[in-house]
Amino acid sequence: MLINQYMFMAFPKTGTTWVQYIIRKILVTALGLDNDMLKYINSLNFIDNDTKESICKIDFWITHGVTNINKATRHDMNFYKEFWNNDRDLITIVRNPCDVLTSLNMHLRYRNDPPLFDGDVNEMVYDDKCGIDPYLFYHENLYEFMQSRNKLLAMTYEQLSVNPHLIVRLIADFIHAEITDDEVDMIVEFCSFDSMKKFEIEKKYDLHKSGSDQKDNNSFKMREGKIGGYKKHMTEETKAYVIRMTDPIMSKIYRMVV
Repeated sequence: MLINQYMFMAFPKTGTTWVQYIIRKILVTALGLDNDMLKYINSLNFIDNDTKESICKIDFWITHGVTNINKATRHDMNFYKEFWNNDRDLITIVRNPCDVLTSLNMHLRYRNDPPLFDGDVNEMVYDDKCGIDPYLFYHENLYEFMQSRNKLLAMTYEQLSVNPHLIVRLIADFIHAEITDDEVDMIVEFCSFDSMKKFEIEKKYDLHKSGSDQKDNNSFKMREGKIGGYKKHMTEETKAYVIRMTDPIMSKIYRMVV
């Protein structure tokens, strides 16, 4: 494994938890470490026991502050620009904006008591705190970051869902982690939707932080994990509005994914 530093950036509900755990599992597998290392959320810095030097460092920067996504996104992007104007290689994931906004709406409505947004996704997309505006702001800035990186691995949630073995291999190669094909299979299974939902129920590997109500599937971090799940919740009018607003920037980003 080569000494290198990376950053993973993503908007909420784009598969952020999924990719974070894949990256962690790849690294603990390649380095022969215990799964307890999976619990470290914000940063992984692997140190060589002999030289005491960094082997591989990855920082995870996910836009948080779901009470006001707009404010949090602008704060985080200013932070990125101030501190991460460097040659650090970038890993990122994007997802169909209709699915992202629908999943975000479920998070705001069902994972907090009282709800952080009291309305469905068709109302939320027009909200200045957590609707389409912060989504656009984030992805416009993400596109600038993608263009400025010397090395970039950009993927989509849909690609990861359809061909997780390929994406796990691409991530491992990108961060110079040497793993076998059998280990790729193991990582895909370990980080599958069903496995991670089980971890959340069992409160393992820091997936219990949400305090999910096991009687309400909508309250889980690992809720459905479906492509096109927005169709059950979003009207055709809202869908058309979201696509019209997001297509100019997302079409540019999609041209840069693997």
